[in-house]
Amino acid sequence: MTESFKEIKLVASDMDGTLLNDQGELPKQLGSYMGDLQAQGVIFGIASGKPYYALEAVFKDRIKEMALVCSGGTFVSYQEETVYNSTIPKAGYRDLVRLIKEASKGIPALIANDKAYFDYQAKPYYDDFSDYVKIEFIEDLSQVEAEVNKVTAYFPDYDNKGYLQEYQEQISGPYTVMPSGAKWIDITMEGQSKGHGLDKLLEKLNYSPRELVVIGDSGNDTEMLSLTPHSFAMKNATDQVKSYANYTTSQSNNDQGVLEVYKKVLAAKNKSK
Repeated sequence: MTESFKEIKLVASDMDGTLLNDQGELPKQLGSYMGDLQAQGVIFGIASGKPYYALEAVFKDRIKEMALVCSGGTFVSYQEETVYNSTIPKAGYRDLVRLIKEASKGIPALIANDKAYFDYQAKPYYDDFSDYVKIEFIEDLSQVEAEVNKVTAYFPDYDNKGYLQEYQEQISGPYTVMPSGAKWIDITMEGQSKGHGLDKLLEKLNYSPRELVVIGDSGNDTEMLSLTPHSFAMKNATDQVKSYANYTTSQSNNDQGVLEVYKKVLAAKNKSK
């Protein structure tokens, strides 16, 4: 396997359930691996449902050299330069907020370029999504004026799977409805995904999919896992998600399984010298 990783120029990892353990912590050795990959000419990337400002709070100054596919692929940046930005028109996100409020469960939020706007109903659960960092609670989300990348429904009981079909049936029009972990259902403009965002990034960098490694664990990672032959599902991923990947890590996110993949890339690069 090592031989096939000589050509890699970009690694992109999901955050929750992949790079982060269940306590929301990064691997302690991650900084060292990021430096080693960069020294070998490999761009370190993140592909996450989280918005840009949430990732900026995690990686701080390191984002100056990173590639970020944010908000489920709707916003892409490289070295702090915007590569791609898909937004939902105001009439669209107003209608989506209404549909979420009419659904049997789910609290609406607007994930915009400047901050995350949550319905006041979500305020008691703030600690559960405080990693979004820039948060404003709003009584009437339809009055928000912002560049909204996605509308999301928050499920404080972590039971979104029981409501996904209802959302997919009720939300028509030019939208993609996708689960994100167990507590979100994300709604973006049609065709948006982490895979689509990575495709835009590859186009910008003039890289081919064969020069990309992706790592993920969740249903919103399947498009990017299908994008490249160098795709890894985490050990803790469901069998369905694993079916989209060519490889599976031997360790879970709680045992830093993602580092296995970085090691393989570095081993191939060192061997090719």
